[in-house]
Amino acid sequence: DLIARTGIVNLGPVEADSAGRAKVEDKFGNAHFPRIRAARADLKIEQGAKILVVDRVGSELTVVPAELRALENAR
Repeated sequence: DLIARTGIVNLGPVEADSAGRAKVEDKFGNAHFPRIRAARADLKIEQGAKILVVDRVGSELTVVPAELRALENAR
């Protein structure tokens, strides 16, 4: 399961209506390159950005920028 894992966008930018791909490692260190979409319509995540996987919808993972989650947790 890749939910709650971080990764790097390697094909982007990623938006809610425009999928991309990211490199995400599982708990064993195996690299996966799933299709991803932004979790919110107001997010645009550029290629090379660090992301956090927050959900799965069908065969795609839903992501947010990793720094966004860190900021929300700091509040």
